[in-house]
Amino acid sequence: MKKLLIISMFFLFPTTVFGQINVKIKDRVLNIDDGDGHGYCAWACLETAGRHMKVKKMIGLLSARSKESDHKEWDEENKRWIHYVNVYYGTTLKRERRNVGTDWAIYRKLESMKISFQMQPTYKYDTTMIRNAMKNNQPCVFAVMQGAWGYENGVPSEAHAMLLVYFDDKKIEYIDPNCPCDSKGKPVCYEASRAWFDRWWSGLTVVIEKQ
Repeated sequence: MKKLLIISMFFLFPTTVFGQINVKIKDRVLNIDDGDGHGYCAWACLETAGRHMKVKKMIGLLSARSKESDHKEWDEENKRWIHYVNVYYGTTLKRERRNVGTDWAIYRKLESMKISFQMQPTYKYDTTMIRNAMKNNQPCVFAVMQGAWGYENGVPSEAHAMLLVYFDDKKIEYIDPNCPCDSKGKPVCYEASRAWFDRWWSGLTVVIEKQ
C-alpha cells in the first residue's frame, strides 16, 4: 500500500470534473493508518465501491477489517502489537497483516460476506472487465505495483489500491482513498495517462455487482 498522505503529482492531475462514474461524497471512504504509516487502501476502495452499488452489507467493511485479528505479535522496535489474519490460498493457509489487500484476502472476505463480485487476479492484464464495468456504472478497484509513485532514497513506493471511475485509450480517472476529497470537502478525482496505467497496473481488478 502507498503510505498515507504521500501523493506524487509529477504525472497526475487532480480534478473536480468527474469522468464517467460519479461516486458521491457520502460513499467515499477515507483510508486509515494501521499504526506505522501503512493503510487499508484496498478495503477502503472495496467499501466505496460497495456503497456506490448500494450494497448495505459492505457498509463498515473498512472499520470491521481493522478490528479483525487471528494472531498478533509484539513489535519491540515500535512498541506495538501487529495483527494478522489467516487467509486460505486455495487449500494452503497463510498469515497476513490484516491491512493488506492481496488477491486471496479480498476474495475470501467477499466470499465469506456472500457478496456478488467479479475479480481479475494480479498479473492478468485483460481490460474487458474494466470496459464492461465502465459501461454499467460500476467503479473498479484496481492496484498499481511498487514504484508507481517513484522512488525515495532508492526505495520504490509501495503498491497501492484505488478506484477507477473513467477509462479509455488515452487516459484514466480514479479516486485515491488517501484523499478522496480536497481540503474544502469537495470530491476529487485524479487523472493519469493510459501509458502510466498500462505500465504500473498490477492486473488486479475487482468489480462489485448489484446484489
